[in-house]
Amino acid sequence: MLCFATLLLASALLSAEDCPLHAQPSKQSDRIDGASGTTWVNDGLRSALGMHGSGEVLLVASGEQNCVFAWIDGRSAERVDAIGTLQWPVALASDAESLLIAERGAGRVAIFHGVNRFILGEGVLRTPCAVAADGTLVAVADDGRGEVIVFDLAAPNNAIVARLEGTRPSGVAFDGLGNLWWSDAAQHTLHQVADHGRGASRSFGERGSFPGQYTEPRALTARGECLFVADHLNHRIALVNAKTGAFMSYWGMHAVVPRQGDGRIHYPDSISLNADGSVAAIAEGFEDRVQLFTTGGSAPLDDGLGSGKGAVSSHFGSEAACAGGLLAMHEPETGAIILFDALNTPPYNIATVGASGASPGRYPSVSALAVAEDGARFLVADESRHLLDLWSCTVDRSKPLFWDAFGARLVRSLDLSQVHNAAAGVEPARIPRIVDLECGSKAIFALDAANRAVLVFDPALRCIEINPLPDSARDVVEFDHVGQCLVVADPGASCLWVREANGEWRQVAALETGSGTVPLVRPMGVTGTKDNALVVSDASRDCLYLCVPGTAERVRTDLARVIGIRGELDEEFWLPLSIAPLGDGFTVVDRGNHRFQLFDGEGHWSLTTSLSRFYSRKRTPATDTTGNES
Repeated sequence: MLCFATLLLASALLSAEDCPLHAQPSKQSDRIDGASGTTWVNDGLRSALGMHGSGEVLLVASGEQNCVFAWIDGRSAERVDAIGTLQWPVALASDAESLLIAERGAGRVAIFHGVNRFILGEGVLRTPCAVAADGTLVAVADDGRGEVIVFDLAAPNNAIVARLEGTRPSGVAFDGLGNLWWSDAAQHTLHQVADHGRGASRSFGERGSFPGQYTEPRALTARGECLFVADHLNHRIALVNAKTGAFMSYWGMHAVVPRQGDGRIHYPDSISLNADGSVAAIAEGFEDRVQLFTTGGSAPLDDGLGSGKGAVSSHFGSEAACAGGLLAMHEPETGAIILFDALNTPPYNIATVGASGASPGRYPSVSALAVAEDGARFLVADESRHLLDLWSCTVDRSKPLFWDAFGARLVRSLDLSQVHNAAAGVEPARIPRIVDLECGSKAIFALDAANRAVLVFDPALRCIEINPLPDSARDVVEFDHVGQCLVVADPGASCLWVREANGEWRQVAALETGSGTVPLVRPMGVTGTKDNALVVSDASRDCLYLCVPGTAERVRTDLARVIGIRGELDEEFWLPLSIAPLGDGFTVVDRGNHRFQLFDGEGHWSLTTSLSRFYSRKRTPATDTTGNES
C-alpha cells in the first residue's frame, strides 16, 4: 500500500495574515519548451530520482519535450533521466516522499515513490491537467471529463471517494484547513470543498480583472491558509484567503508585448512554492519559460516598459473562421469576436460583437466559431453558458468600409444542455462542449470534446446526427472537411483522425516524405485548401505542414512542404493554432505573436496582420520594421 506523508513544515504553514502579498522577480529560466507544471522536491526525493547534487530542487514539466527538467540552482535545466519519456506531462505535485506527474497524453498520473513507480487513473482519466496530494488522497482535475476526481490510495484498488463536476476544471490544491480547492477555467470561478473534497462546497469569483474576479484561472497551490491562483488571462498570481475565499492581493505585471519577462507575467500556467515559502516558481508555457520570485517585500514599481517600436500587440485566441469574405477571430482578453472583411487587403475590421457578460450576445468563454458559406452568417459557441448562437452580418461592399457597431445581429440561440438527436431521440452523455464548428450549405457540424463526437445540426439548430469519434481519440480540438473526408486534430494523442468518404477512420501520427516520416507532436489546427490539400499546424514545432493535394474521396498525408520556423518575423510562428481557409489560401492564428498570417494555396506567405498594423513585405532581422509597413 502506498501512503503519502503530508508536508507540514512549521516554517511553511502560513496564516492568512502571513500570506506574502507581494513578490520580487529574481531569476528567469532559459528556454524550457512547453513549460507548464512545476514543483519543488526535497533532498531525499532528489536523490531517489537519481539527480546529482544535494538540497531542494525545482522540477519543471515540459509538455513539448515529453519529459521533466530539474532547474539546478536557478541557472540551467537538466533532464531527469530516471523519470524517462512521458506522454505530454502538464502538471506536477510532490510531498516529502513522492512525485506525481499528470500525463495528459496518456490519461493517467505517474507516481514516483522513492525508487518505485506507480500508475493511477488509467482507464478512468481522459485528459488530466492538474494534480494534488494530501496524505493518501490524490485529487486530479480532468478537463476532458469535466470533473475533479479524488482517489484514496489507502482504499482497495485506489478507490474514487469523490467526483466534482464542472465545465473545464483546471487546477486543484489541498489547503491547511482540510479543504480541497479547484478552479474552473471556463466558468472563471474557484471552488472550496470541505472534508478534503467530500463535503460541502462553496464557489467564489466571476470573470473580470477586479479584486475577487478571475479570467481563466488555471493551476492552484496552497500553503496553510493561503491559496495561490495562476490567473491566466489576467496575467497575475492572485492570493486568496483559504478560510474565507476573499481576494487579498496579486503579484506580477502584465507583459506588454510577447517575450517580456523579468517580473512581467504572460499567461501563467502554474505556481509552486519551495519548502519554506521564500521562493515561488511560475511556469509560463506561452513563453516557454519559468520565472522565480522571492516572496515578500513591497509592491514592485511599474518599470514603464511599453510596446516596442513597430510591435504587433493585438491578442487573438485559438478560434478563427472564414468564408464568403467574412473572417471571424476570437479576442480572449475581452471575450469578443472581431469581424473582418477578408476581401480587403489587409482584412478590415468591420464589427466587434460579444465580449464577456451574462446578457444575450455576451460570451464569458468562446470555444468555437464558424462562418456560413455566403459570409452573411456566423456561429459562436460558448462553453461556460452552454450556448450555440447564430448571428447575421451583411457587408455592403458597394460603399466604403467602416466599423459598424450594429453590423451584426443575434438571430437564434440554442441551449446545448437541451441537445438531443431530433431523429432518434438520443441525448449525449454530457452537455456538449463544442470546440470547433463548420457551417456547410445544408448542415452545421460541431466538434464535441465532452462526448468525443461530431454533432450535426440543421439550419434551425436542431441536432439531427451524433457521430462518435474513434474510441482512442483523446483531446480533440479542431476539425475540417477536406473534400468528402473529415480530419480531426488530436494533440493529446499526437495525431490526426481521418474519416474517409467510405466512413472508415484511420489514425495519422506522422506525415510521409520521400526520405522517411515527420511525426506529429501537438497538431492544433487543420484545414483543407481548394484543391483538397491538407494543412496542419503543430504548436510544439512552431510550424505548418502542407500536404500533397488529394482527391475528394481520400486525404493525402504526403508532406509537400514545411512552412515557417520558430520566431517573430513574417512566416515565423510562436504557438500556431487555428487554421481557416481564406480565398484560395488560408490564414493561421499565430497566438504566441498576437497576430495572424495569410498564405496562398501553395503555402507562400502573403500578409502578417493584426488590429493595429500589417506587413505585406517580408521583414528581416536587420530591417527597420516601420519602413516595411504597407
